[in-house]
Amino acid sequence: MSEEELKTEAEKVHFAVMAIGAAADMLGISPSEMQQRLERAGIVKGNREKEFQP
Repeated sequence: MSEEELKTEAEKVHFAVMAIGAAADMLGISPSEMQQRLERAGIVKGNREKEFQP
């Protein structure tokens, strides 16, 4: 993956993290609980951290 593609992907991940956190705040739950709910509903996949390891 090129450096530009990595930057674009990182921006997408950052947006998703911020959106999940904001939605969790609105519902009065933790961001991790929100993430788990989204995973159970099939809206997001599990942790993608490994994809960003050098």
